[in-house]
Amino acid sequence: MRRLCTTLILCALTAGACGGDEVVDEEAVAIAAVVSAVDAKSSFDLDGWLDAFEGGERQGVPLFAEQILMNAEQQWDITEPCQVVGVSAVGDTVVDCLIVNTDSFWGVGNIYEPRTLTFHVNDDGKLTTREGVTSETTFRSQRRLSFNRSFHQWLSDTYPDVYKEVGYESISSSGPGFATQNPDHMLIAVDYVGEFVAQSDDYPLDP
Repeated sequence: MRRLCTTLILCALTAGACGGDEVVDEEAVAIAAVVSAVDAKSSFDLDGWLDAFEGGERQGVPLFAEQILMNAEQQWDITEPCQVVGVSAVGDTVVDCLIVNTDSFWGVGNIYEPRTLTFHVNDDGKLTTREGVTSETTFRSQRRLSFNRSFHQWLSDTYPDVYKEVGYESISSSGPGFATQNPDHMLIAVDYVGEFVAQSDDYPLDP
């Protein structure tokens, strides 16, 4: 339903989307493009999510990282209407959205808090960049990194055979650092994260 609503918004606002000669409200179109992209991500539609970006990829984010987040069933909930806050140096429309993350891995530890994401949308309705507010992003990354390290330590102590299969090359805030950067290892982690949190003295974090 949400995607249908987004399509109807685009139809109503753009001359080229559904026919008609009306000139569009560029700010409304930019917001609709962001909402449509978030809807694709939250529907686990990797192709639709990446297609929302100029060039079909999120700048600086490798495909396996996107796949890890999809396997973690990461969703973004827009908690307040997105707003146009300006125009970038290259003429893109800048849109801010207040978003809350949920997923089946980090979310089990309740480490997420609302955060502001900033999207840049070009004249073609494509997202050219997505960034978080620096202070919020740093704080969230630290939380995720601590959670990743604790989970890995518990997994290696409790299920060494599973840990040997999953392993890790490096642990970062963007992912638990699975060996060979294999997104399917996130599916294994999701199977064990509930047990990890249940025995933990540190997680889930208080709301």
